Amino acid sequence: MQEAIPTQSQLRWQSLRPFNVIILCSFVFFFLIGIGQSYTRFGASPTFITPLFIPAIILLLCVLNLVGLIAKKDNIVQTLMPINCLSITFFVSINSHFQEHLYVSSFLYLVLLLPLFYSYLFAYSTTHLVINNIFLAICYIFASIIGNTDALAFLFNSTFLMTMCYLTIFTQSRHSKKNKQPVEIKPEQPSIINQQTGDYLKRIIHDIRQPLSSLSLYGHLLENKLTGTPQLQLAKNIKLASEELDRWLSSLLDLARMDSDTTVPQISEFTLASTLLPSIKKYQFQAFELGIQIITRLPNLTIKTDKRLFIEIIETLLNNAIIHGSQKKGTQILLSVRHYQGKALIQVWNQGAKIETSLLDNLFDEISLADNPLHNKSKGIGLGLPIAQRKAILCDTKIEVISNQRGSRFSFAVNIAENTKKHINLNKLSNHSIDYKILLIDDDQGILHALSMLLENWGYTVECADTAEEGLEKYYLNNYDLIISDYRLPNQKTGLDVIKKIKEQDDIPAVLLTGEADPGKLKEVQTTGKEINYKILNKPVKPASLRFLLKQLLK
Repeated sequence: MQEAIPTQSQLRWQSLRPFNVIILCSFVFFFLIGIGQSYTRFGASPTFITPLFIPAIILLLCVLNLVGLIAKKDNIVQTLMPINCLSITFFVSINSHFQEHLYVSSFLYLVLLLPLFYSYLFAYSTTHLVINNIFLAICYIFASIIGNTDALAFLFNSTFLMTMCYLTIFTQSRHSKKNKQPVEIKPEQPSIINQQTGDYLKRIIHDIRQPLSSLSLYGHLLENKLTGTPQLQLAKNIKLASEELDRWLSSLLDLARMDSDTTVPQISEFTLASTLLPSIKKYQFQAFELGIQIITRLPNLTIKTDKRLFIEIIETLLNNAIIHGSQKKGTQILLSVRHYQGKALIQVWNQGAKIETSLLDNLFDEISLADNPLHNKSKGIGLGLPIAQRKAILCDTKIEVISNQRGSRFSFAVNIAENTKKHINLNKLSNHSIDYKILLIDDDQGILHALSMLLENWGYTVECADTAEEGLEKYYLNNYDLIISDYRLPNQKTGLDVIKKIKEQDDIPAVLLTGEADPGKLKEVQTTGKEINYKILNKPVKPASLRFLLKQLLK
């Protein structure tokens, strides 16, 4: 009997097998820890509130699916998967609203991320994905009503959940329409399947970043509006949740790029101090709000390495120092550079408790760190340092760490291209006079409205356009001090097209907003940015980063 030829959707699901194995391993780990904490004599607050047999059955289904995936018993897995996911949806939704305050946030984050997980687990069937997402929305609404959830929290969370459900269904259905015909398997070209997996991940993360950017901006505006009211803390929690989701998505995308070997270092020479200035100011502003001071000691060196990877490593180490270091008022973080064995040794020092030896040995191992029960997941999913180490290795260096009772030091060395003894002071935030007119172009009405409100709240005059043609028409009829444009615009136009046209007549500052995850398009954006001189800001837009960038451009 001739074997059935798989469809494109089935092939894509098979190519996603490593991702699905990781997702199911996470579910198994989640239920094992929950059962152990809730139904044994650990003396801790229970994680689960249902009878033992319910999570035990779900755990058994997860294990069966996991074994089936590893053994490539796809027919069995595709039969059990819908039952497994429906039971997880109902169980997690109920626990997210009938749980002690200690665990509510953890369950809520898992509920909001379930559509993303299901988009991988049900890549073989759009119908099953639709059914599970609808069931997830119903369960969440039902649990919210009988769980007496705060109305504002329910509004924000349900909006984000509905958007996630819609985007995962839309992305998969669009992909399925393009590839309905059966295809022939070509085992001699495994890289094609890997490329399809990467493209699928990039598309879905780009789509998810759009509403996440709107949520971040609205959260910032809501926080300003509720200042001095009892609801301020709720607005801050919403903002923190959106920022945490953004960090998770960015970490997952970085990890996928590292695993697919699509990140190739572009070695160049650049001045260290001026290159790090925007990043330092951004994190100084963030630390200042927590009562923490970032001090810098940077000589005016010219170094030789990959500029983008170098900046991302420094930002990871500064962010790690702020989050995991001492949170006391007056705490100091030091970023310093000194000569060491003919190279520039970059060091980030932070005050705080000593890193436990059990964590120190595997601090840059994402698998060991994620499974370590001592890891505090409220401060992230633990991928920042492992990804930074991978980027350092790509730059032919390595991050070293030492820790004692006073704090920790992270350091790595890079090559010096040129050296002078001049030092610059980056420790003071500058003031900025706001009296400027900005043209804002974006086809996403949510982002357009939220960003214009944010800019007007800072005192700028803002005019909006939702197409490239409308933006150029307004530019020709008015005078503007700065242009902000999204990368993707309707009618097969991009923000690059708009900025190029404007730069032909007037060299005014310009900012390109992008949520792109495709390395090819990102390279195009960065290369063109060097040629015609504009700045790039990644979505979700962080208000502090945008405000600092505008101050720099409109001096």
